[in-house]
Amino acid sequence: MVDPTVEKLISDHSFVNYCLSKSAEDSAYWDNWWQQHPEYIDVVEEARQMVLLLVDRPTEEEFQIERTRLLNHVVASEKQIKLWIRRLWKPWMAAAGLLLIGGITYQVWKQTRNIAATAAANIAWVDQQVPDKKIMHVALADGTVVKLFPGSNFSYPAAFQDSIREVKLDGGGFFEVAHDAAKPFIIHTEEVAVRVLGTSFNMQAYDTDNQTKVALFNGEVLIEHHGKQQTLSPGQAFLWDKVSQSAHVESFDISQERQVSNGLLVFEHADYEEVTRQLTRKYGIKWQTNIPVKIQFSGTIDQESLEDVLNHLTYTTDYRFTLQHDTVRVQQN
Repeated sequence: MVDPTVEKLISDHSFVNYCLSKSAEDSAYWDNWWQQHPEYIDVVEEARQMVLLLVDRPTEEEFQIERTRLLNHVVASEKQIKLWIRRLWKPWMAAAGLLLIGGITYQVWKQTRNIAATAAANIAWVDQQVPDKKIMHVALADGTVVKLFPGSNFSYPAAFQDSIREVKLDGGGFFEVAHDAAKPFIIHTEEVAVRVLGTSFNMQAYDTDNQTKVALFNGEVLIEHHGKQQTLSPGQAFLWDKVSQSAHVESFDISQERQVSNGLLVFEHADYEEVTRQLTRKYGIKWQTNIPVKIQFSGTIDQESLEDVLNHLTYTTDYRFTLQHDTVRVQQN
């Protein structure tokens, strides 16, 4: 492509396939193309984000559910504020005859500030829940963009007011953190905290998984875990094993890891529990079996249909995986 623009790229069928990981040939072509033309990397990334945003738009049903949830949250917050005001007002009225006007005025000012601060603390945080099978984009007030993976729970303030920017994650996501040297960005999970200034990385920290992983694409991050600290450089991944309570740093395939943010699953000697957790999030399915299932599965799953995945598991293990409605039945072969 000569002199690419966002409009040209999002209209190009092979580029769309590359963004959605639908064609290995197109992915190889565009990976090679932008490496040979690094001057266009910003245009390519902007176009890629545009394609993903267009694809990931929620359904009308999901939009209405989220709209109702946020509306209920606002109404509940308003009721709580009014309740605090009523509770605070009655003692003031009873004591009005015993206090000087100046003292009353000061107390009203002070308590009003406390109410405002408490109310802000209660209504400022937004909880974003991502259904299985879905990927969602969230734009934070500071310009940070987060691409949340299926089955994630992400909590963030509507506006960052303190000297640090703090969010909470139970799940996975691709983070592009807006640079602000005066306000470090901190992601809190069950096991670790990730501190950054401005960078991009993948993070997988589901509470139910046995491993937490942070894979850094560019910039620098500081991992804080169990009283220890670990700094990452681009191309390095931090892995925390919850079972053995051990951590290590390793290099990773940047091209493959970028595909993870588009839905690629990577298994390395994964047991049945790990396979079911990840496939449940990707395909939104349930599992049923009355026998112990022991497998060690290695491989990658990208845009394959669920039927193809289950057939592959059947051919490579000692078990038969069959789909009935939205439930996978596992039986001995």
